Amino acid sequence: MDDLVGALQRDGFNAKLRNRKTVVKLEGLSNFVSISKDIAADKYKIKTNDTALSILASFFLLFGLYGINQASGGNLLDFVLVTFSVLSFVIVILTELKVTKLRAAIDRLNRGTSA
Repeated sequence: MDDLVGALQRDGFNAKLRNRKTVVKLEGLSNFVSISKDIAADKYKIKTNDTALSILASFFLLFGLYGINQASGGNLLDFVLVTFSVLSFVIVILTELKVTKLRAAIDRLNRGTSA
């Protein structure tokens, strides 16, 4: 995993080793991305945790819109929930857009390790 961290840092990524996983902080407004080694397949796997954040943002959006609908205009908490959910969706989209370069680097490393 130290070789992976070194290779990613040479490619310009902010990568660190934590708990036998490589954690990459993408620039700007985005989530952390973790990379682990699948020993059986002898490949690196990328995990973005975007699914959990999207589900959480969906619930916040649902509850916020429900509160706005029920309270005839809503209160501040409902608007905060809707705003937070929209921000979370934007972060998920930005993370997926920024992780494409990282996926290309990991694919190149996977071809190098399995060859």
